[in-house]
Amino acid sequence: MRRSALLGALALLAWLPAIAVCAQSTAPRIALIFDDLGYQHDLDQRILALHPDVAVAIIPDAPAAARLAEATGKQGRETLIHLPVSGNRQKPCHPLLACLHAHWDLARMVDHLQAQLMLIPNAVGINNHEGSDFATSKSGTATLMAALATINQSRSEPIYFLDSRTTPESRLESAARRLAVPAMRRDVFIDASRNPEAMRNEWQRLLRLARTQGHAVGIGHPFPETLALIEREIGKLDQQGIILVRPSELLKGH
Repeated sequence: MRRSALLGALALLAWLPAIAVCAQSTAPRIALIFDDLGYQHDLDQRILALHPDVAVAIIPDAPAAARLAEATGKQGRETLIHLPVSGNRQKPCHPLLACLHAHWDLARMVDHLQAQLMLIPNAVGINNHEGSDFATSKSGTATLMAALATINQSRSEPIYFLDSRTTPESRLESAARRLAVPAMRRDVFIDASRNPEAMRNEWQRLLRLARTQGHAVGIGHPFPETLALIEREIGKLDQQGIILVRPSELLKGH
C-alpha cells in the first residue's frame, strides 16, 4: 500500500513541471507599446527604464529617433516604426513628417518603407501614426501591405504590422492578413483621455479583455500621467495572474 502511494506521488511530481508550463501558456497575456517616442527626452528615458518587455514605437523623423533606436537595440527592447500615414481634413499629416499616402504606387511605398527601416534598423514591427484617412482606403492599405510583403521576402524574420485602430473602420489589419503579413490590432488606448481616473478605467478594461480573449494589446503615449500609471501597475501583473509579453509573442501560434 505504501509502495503504491509512493509511486503515485512520484508520478504526480513528474507531471508538475508540465502542468506549470500549461498553466503559464494559458494565462492571460498583455502587450504594451508606447507610441510617439523621439521628442521628449525625459519621458522617453522613463519609458526605457520600464520592464524590458514593454515595446516602443519611434517616429523615424523625430529628433532623437536615431539615438533611441541605438538605445533600444542595446537593451534588446522590441522596437516598432511608428509610421506617419495620411489623415483626414481635421487631422492631416504633420508637415514636418515624411507621410505615406494612399495614392502611392507599390514601388514608391517599398522605397519609403525601406527608408524608414534604415532610420530605425532594429525595428521588428510597424504601427500607424494616426492616418484615419489612409486606414480606410481599400487600395492604399492593400498597396502598403503588398509593399511590406515584398520587403519581408528578403528578411529572415518578417516585419509585423500592428493596426493602431485610429478609426473603427480601419482596413489595415485585414489587408495585412490577406497578404500573409503578420498582423495584430490595438485593443485599448490607455490614455485616450489623460484624466487619471479614465486611464485607470482603461487599464482595467485592458486586463478584462486579456482575461476574456486570452490576450490584449494596449497603447500608451509619453505623458507623465500614463507613465505614473504604468510604473505603478506593471509590478502587480504577476499577482493578478496576467503575463506581460512582447507584442511579437502574441503572433506565435496565430
